[in-house]
Amino acid sequence: MDIAEVLTLADELIFAKTEKHLDYLQEAILRGTLQDTTYTQIAQEVYSSPSHVRNV
Repeated sequence: MDIAEVLTLADELIFAKTEKHLDYLQEAILRGTLQDTTYTQIAQEVYSSPSHVRNV
């Protein structure tokens, strides 16, 4: 299963429970987590602060 499939599955499961889709930051965090990326690196990629990424 590649990252795109995992993101699609996660989005479908979350939508089924909450009726909300993953937003851009949540998707970036999930993708980064699957690629062993730190919160600091994810924050730089999405132009956000590491503390905000951690909170999400």
